Amino acid sequence: MRLERITIIGLGYIGASLGLALRAAYGNKLEVIGYDGERKVHNQAQKIGAVDRAIWNLDQAVAGSDLVVLAIPAYAIPDVLDAIANHLERNATITDTANTKRAILEVADEILPASVGFIGGNPLVGGGLAGQDNASGAIFAGSRWAIIASPRAPQGSVMEVSKMVDQIGAKAFFVDAHEHDSYMAAVNGLPTLIASVLMSTAASSPSWREISRFAGTEFNSMTELAEIDPASNYAMCNTNSDMLAHWIDQAAMRLQELKISIQNDDEREDPDGPLMDTFVHSWEARMRVVAGIEPGSQSSAQNALPTASEGIMQMFLGSAGARLLGRTGDSKRDPTKYDRRHLP
Repeated sequence: MRLERITIIGLGYIGASLGLALRAAYGNKLEVIGYDGERKVHNQAQKIGAVDRAIWNLDQAVAGSDLVVLAIPAYAIPDVLDAIANHLERNATITDTANTKRAILEVADEILPASVGFIGGNPLVGGGLAGQDNASGAIFAGSRWAIIASPRAPQGSVMEVSKMVDQIGAKAFFVDAHEHDSYMAAVNGLPTLIASVLMSTAASSPSWREISRFAGTEFNSMTELAEIDPASNYAMCNTNSDMLAHWIDQAAMRLQELKISIQNDDEREDPDGPLMDTFVHSWEARMRVVAGIEPGSQSSAQNALPTASEGIMQMFLGSAGARLLGRTGDSKRDPTKYDRRHLP
């Protein structure tokens, strides 16, 4: 069945960006309807061309739509599903963009009629701190879009969401709801919670007024995620508590190990000890992320051949001597491997 009308509920950064992407991809072949509970956001979406029409009535906004996208926080989804359940077209498909899934899939199964298919979705483009003013249809091009479908999900609904994702240039992949929530807790939830704890820890100090004068780029970048709407963070904790607790335990264990190494004179003063290993391992892992190298793959720089001058030096001095004189081979070194010659 050809997709003719889609409704986007929630016209913030993700919702407005999706509208722009859909209108660019489908042109006049698809009507994009928008709705947002904030009238300013609602009206602005139509002004920037994110939707064909912005309808200020939730019932009317979803009526006649083949696909409804809930681009709203997880905490708002149950109430919205309850409000639209009796106004959806038979065989309509519903999807969402929230960052947790198990609780949402359960709620959708309880509320929606059997004739409606719910497919969980998560466009992995960030945007927790971005607003409607930053909306762009280009953010989905080449990005990953997780699709989470329950075993009872209609195949037609799965195909419809997959086709939409493909049409706007994103790369759909399927993942189990439990895996999704665990992975998101590790790379999305945990950083947000750590940012909140770091901000709260420093700001709760009696000396915060004086401490704040020392806060620079490092502190500001680490605590930026504390700006995310507290209601969203609260909902994340309520819909993914077990996975978050697991990753908090893992982080706490690493922090405790780091504390022991810092307090232990032998470990702290050993450049080849566990303290330095902690920093080197995290540095290398981060460099691989920056370089776009997936875990388990090899960087081409690791197997690079020596230059002619490097080869001659190695003939006379050996590889160790060649490295020491002028740090030869640096230009060919794997940039994701820390050079331990820098150690004191």
